[in-house]
Amino acid sequence: MLEVQLLRFISFFDEAENCFQPNANTFFTQQDLIDTLVVEIEENDDMDELRELISALFVIAHSLAALQLDDRFLAVLSAMFIFDPNNVLESSQMPLISAAYARLDDMLHVLNDEASDGTSTTRAFARLMTTVTAFRRICRRLTQHFSPQNLTLFEKLLAI
Repeated sequence: MLEVQLLRFISFFDEAENCFQPNANTFFTQQDLIDTLVVEIEENDDMDELRELISALFVIAHSLAALQLDDRFLAVLSAMFIFDPNNVLESSQMPLISAAYARLDDMLHVLNDEASDGTSTTRAFARLMTTVTAFRRICRRLTQHFSPQNLTLFEKLLAI
């Protein structure tokens, strides 16, 4: 699932260097990502949209970095992406998936309450949800730009 992989990738964001750094020796700038994903893009409109989306991904990475989410947050968010009731194809699974999603939502609220540093937990949760919603919107738009060729390249980037 692209959202889970991109969330993992975004967790490697280095604010000081304005790049993604999955390990000490590997850096991905905005241009590196564009070069990776444009393997077979021929139309200027598609190229412009991809540049816009990569730029938006960097904005979201800055926002998520500012939230200082730890691995527990990232794990719960990843699970929420996987168990999102909107992804259910078989209606018989809906009650189970919805129940799991509700438990994950409760966990996210608990983590948010624990991490709150004096600001209201409601405001902190709203910031988190606004950022996550923007992230998911970018993921949906990025999906159309993944061809088999650049998907393979991106998977290699994530495997680092």
